[in-house]
Amino acid sequence: MQATKKNKSNGFRPDFIATSVMDINYKLLAEMGIKAMAFDVDGTLIDHGHMDIDATYADALTKKIHEAGISTIILASNTKRSLNVIGKKLRVNGIVTVQEGIKKPQKAFYKKILAHAKLKPENIAMVGDRPLQDIWGANKSGLYSIAIQANKFNSKVETMIGRNYWQPKIVSLLRHLP
Repeated sequence: MQATKKNKSNGFRPDFIATSVMDINYKLLAEMGIKAMAFDVDGTLIDHGHMDIDATYADALTKKIHEAGISTIILASNTKRSLNVIGKKLRVNGIVTVQEGIKKPQKAFYKKILAHAKLKPENIAMVGDRPLQDIWGANKSGLYSIAIQANKFNSKVETMIGRNYWQPKIVSLLRHLP
């Protein structure tokens, strides 16, 4: 896991970059005051399009996180049923899903994470693979952000952001999102 910036901002740059969730230094995060990890599912914990997580992988990840004394929340726009299967294997403390038109990167979605965890933003780290939904959403909500390196993005906008080619006009437009 590599740190990318010294000061928190609400931009697209994550606080840390990791090659996978297994590469994250959970003990370091706990020392920094992180008490909960919020994991995006698709593209972060499992490959896009998959509905389950390997049990051995889930056990190893859960052990690393729990040894650091950190709780786990998973979140996605998947159905609750599919997240329950993954959540059970990861022994998560909570599941947050898209409801009533509230979705990432809206601040209201991240407020749901805060309410569920009953923690301040600076005590939660969001882990995701998507620059717009996961990283920018977490940053503008005051959470720490950890980007999992992804080989592809889901839209032209995310491709530009992920490759750091965005234009000031795009950033300006995105600031107006709720």
